[in-house]
Amino acid sequence: MRWADRIIRQDNKCGFQADDNGYWTYLGSLTTPPFNESVTWVLFKKYIEVSHHQLNIFRNLRKFPRGEECPCHENHGVVINNFRPPLPLGNRVLRECGSF
Repeated sequence: MRWADRIIRQDNKCGFQADDNGYWTYLGSLTTPPFNESVTWVLFKKYIEVSHHQLNIFRNLRKFPRGEECPCHENHGVVINNFRPPLPLGNRVLRECGSF
């Protein structure tokens, strides 16, 4: 396998990566329609704080590329209320990493 013997360091430019205490991960879906099963969710065991500045960056994310016409009228294409109630784990595999 190509690169199997190399360690790749990930930049943490946004500051959303916990330093320790581990995390859980599972395969899931988008939180908004069409709810595609295309997401790897990561849940930190120890919560991390998010600043108002970081929240504002998320609030300004768009569902379409800059310069293109908005494909929808709701919220002018801005990602808002990007959540839904938790659903049962079902047959998904929950994986744990670190601090057992």
